Amino acid sequence: MKYLKLFILQVFWYLAIKFGSSTIFPLFASTLFICDYFIFNRSRVDLPYLIFSFALILFGCLMDQTFQYFKMITWGNQLYPLELFSVWIVFPCYYQEFFSRFSQKLLIAFILGFVFGPVAYYSGAKINETISLSNNIFHLIIIGIFWAVLFSASISIYSTFVNPYKCKK
Repeated sequence: MKYLKLFILQVFWYLAIKFGSSTIFPLFASTLFICDYFIFNRSRVDLPYLIFSFALILFGCLMDQTFQYFKMITWGNQLYPLELFSVWIVFPCYYQEFFSRFSQKLLIAFILGFVFGPVAYYSGAKINETISLSNNIFHLIIIGIFWAVLFSASISIYSTFVNPYKCKK
């Protein structure tokens, strides 16, 4: 079941980045988030998870806005692209089954964030014509550092406050 979840989330990432300028994508992302919430071990209200998810989405959007302000990534005249917003909405869905395995390996999480954060932006910029990524190596390193900190810190927060028992495996 978790591999099906991974497949669905990855296909959604691609479709949202490629075609996501429509308002249907944030709505679909919200539906995926809600389905994930109730299907994967959350049959009751889980306030810490909801607060974590909201904060992660907000912080991710603010991080993108910071990158845009400094011209590391640009998206034209939009306030914020629906494509990126949609992807951030589903991002918390990865934590329980996939990212929590790094709760005791934060250095690995830091390295993964440093490498794959810029790779995700690079891939997204290649498949979406409205989003462009700076080719300046300094900008890519800054994006990598932001992602390394975000990824390792969010996993630490998730394992400590949201799901402390399941993450200690």
